[in-house]
Amino acid sequence: MKNLLPALRAGCLCLYATLLLPHSIQAQSTVYNAPAEALQGTLHSSFISGNGQYYIQTSGGANTGFNYWWNANGIDALTDGYLRTRSNTYKTRMKNLLYGIKATNGNTYLNYFYDDMEWMAISCLRAYQHTGDTAYLNAVNVLWTDIQTGMHPERSNAIQWNKGTPNGFNACANAPALIFMLRLYQMNGNATILTKAQSIYNWMKSTLVNPTTGEVYDSYDAGTNTVNTNPGWVFSYNVGTGSARR
Repeated sequence: MKNLLPALRAGCLCLYATLLLPHSIQAQSTVYNAPAEALQGTLHSSFISGNGQYYIQTSGGANTGFNYWWNANGIDALTDGYLRTRSNTYKTRMKNLLYGIKATNGNTYLNYFYDDMEWMAISCLRAYQHTGDTAYLNAVNVLWTDIQTGMHPERSNAIQWNKGTPNGFNACANAPALIFMLRLYQMNGNATILTKAQSIYNWMKSTLVNPTTGEVYDSYDAGTNTVNTNPGWVFSYNVGTGSARR
């Protein structure tokens, strides 16, 4: 039984290697193109749904359903494939997945979790910048409008984790928002977006980051005015995006 999320991560390893190892671009392509193509081909054939609209959660197991967040990252992985090959095959898969996510998600790009929508927005913005296809930009605009409904001006525009917990502010809902907002600002030069991003950055740094160890805490509960400093709740997906934030 195979799981989609590790497969998505594995599909990006060759890309990371090409960025880290001291090879020429041509040498990188020679060394890593074949295994990267094999990984991405296997990912697609193993996890694509029967209707070709989304990636299932597990291959060969009972859990073959749709997961919004994993599919949002799927667009990013396919964009890696397109940048590596410039093949229309990847552009077609990207577009099918974009529309498939919307169709499978109730004919909407919106989601209950703000962090999931932020990953979708990051992926769609990147896809738009590299393909020029306005379908991705349209999705970005829909997502960005909704993401802003989770902002709390009284808390430096920090974003709540999901639409049912107005007092819950997680690192995973704010660090990816920063990544997206700064990339959006780089593209459109909107100073308001930059100001909000700086505000969230300052809130996150002062509230969720240990100034001595650099640990990124999982969450802040505004109802009890407490930060979850439990060591068992220091997760790589918070530390990783928190480091990207810095």
